[in-house]
Amino acid sequence: MKILFANHKGGVGKTTITVQTAFELAKSGMRVGVIDLDPQWNASRRAGFVPDPEAPVPTISEAIKSGERGIAREIVLTMDRGNYSVDLLPSRHDLENRVNEAGMVGATRRLVKVIDGWEDDYDVILMDTPPNMGHLTQMGLAAADVVIGVTEAEFDGIDGINRIEEFVRLHAEDLANPNLRFAGIVVNKVDNVQEHRLQLSNLEENWGDLVLSPVVKKRIKIAEANAAAESVDQYEGELADVISDLAQAILKAAKEVR
Repeated sequence: MKILFANHKGGVGKTTITVQTAFELAKSGMRVGVIDLDPQWNASRRAGFVPDPEAPVPTISEAIKSGERGIAREIVLTMDRGNYSVDLLPSRHDLENRVNEAGMVGATRRLVKVIDGWEDDYDVILMDTPPNMGHLTQMGLAAADVVIGVTEAEFDGIDGINRIEEFVRLHAEDLANPNLRFAGIVVNKVDNVQEHRLQLSNLEENWGDLVLSPVVKKRIKIAEANAAAESVDQYEGELADVISDLAQAILKAAKEVR
């Protein structure tokens, strides 16, 4: 099962949800892989990747450039968290160079080739993407089974979700992935303010069961966990329970989507 997290708008906490979901599913005993398709490489850092300028390692950028079938096995890094681990195909800033190759024959299918065979080693693979519908995101969509939208309870973020769902619905076949489906919406950074309550209500009215529960409230402990590249359970037990429940809701939605 390959789950891609997306929004056309940045700053909604998509990377947080990707990495913390990976941690939670790995803690439950699942074999979890993470693919970082964002040149900002925040998912890589938060998963524990610390690049060494004196001993650079190949990243997803080099793998995609090669287009070699199954080469993911040669670049995967195991992020040992003590009592669990997550495998990572890391990113760096130079992943942006792959955007310039979008016009090459078969460019959107190169990630599919890169992870061929490697993907079979995992129960679930999570993909973080840039905040747009450009070439890198489209490569992820071509390889994914389902898409989970991540948004704040604000108009611009929700509009970004609408764009993602529409793109999947209209262009999955164009990406040679006709079975790709939009599976649900994670609502993140929710504050106890009138605007957020209104937008959350509108989301639930318009999208129904696709709005996943629980929502994630805005808390400084999440930012602290992100900065330290740690699971939120190191910072707040109640928050850890929310993320754990959400991770299971994401997995359930991905498996049940039609």
